[in-house]
Amino acid sequence: MSAFAEALDHAFNTQQNELNDAGGEQIAKLRRDTLENAKSIGLPGPRDEAWKYTNLSQLKAKPISVVSQGEVAENDHLAKLPALQFAPHRVVFVDGFFSDRLSNLDNLQNGLNFESYSSLVRREPEALLDTLTTDTEANQVFSLLNLSFLQDGAQIQIAPNSECGPLEVCFIDSGNGKFNCPRLKISAGENSRAEIIEVHYSAKASESVTSAVTHIAAAPGANLQHYRLQFDQSTHHIANVNISAAANSTVSNHSIV
Repeated sequence: MSAFAEALDHAFNTQQNELNDAGGEQIAKLRRDTLENAKSIGLPGPRDEAWKYTNLSQLKAKPISVVSQGEVAENDHLAKLPALQFAPHRVVFVDGFFSDRLSNLDNLQNGLNFESYSSLVRREPEALLDTLTTDTEANQVFSLLNLSFLQDGAQIQIAPNSECGPLEVCFIDSGNGKFNCPRLKISAGENSRAEIIEVHYSAKASESVTSAVTHIAAAPGANLQHYRLQFDQSTHHIANVNISAAANSTVSNHSIV
């Protein structure tokens, strides 16, 4: 087992209580099973077609740890990030945890709904369990690791037949040098139109590792513009964007690094 895998295994065991608190027994079991699946797959190497031009040797040797909510500090320098705002409304996560203080969701327009995973698990844990189960790629090791250590995330729902202006979802890495797992789920209802801007920032250059997962589901007739802007300075940033588009729907995905 690589130093990275050993570190994650140790982090999972030492943070089990906190992870369990983030979802109850069923989600705790899903986390454990997912981690075992990820360990059995292992990190990809040059013999894997999709990764043959990506050298992960530094990552495999990295003894990294996982951030806990008690370590998250919304300091003044984080409150000022980012200087640019790409939409009138903004959802902000710091080190993977939703920040109501840094977000701007006042007067969010009709037809556009945001809920954090930490809120959803308290209100309807079965719905979150269903979302996590169906939105994980079984053979994508970094997607599996994201689920294993996920403690919060963003769920955005666009109502059928609605036309919504842009919403920014901003994930800030404080530069703590740890393993961060941002997650975003976008569901666009029938014949809806919307624009979602996903932004990844870091407060400073660091040895952090980011495994980000975005799932987009578009119902028939939906038209979704999704922009993914990466401005972070972490050593490793690995992103999975999975799109499910129904008949006559349009999903435009734009990634800017």
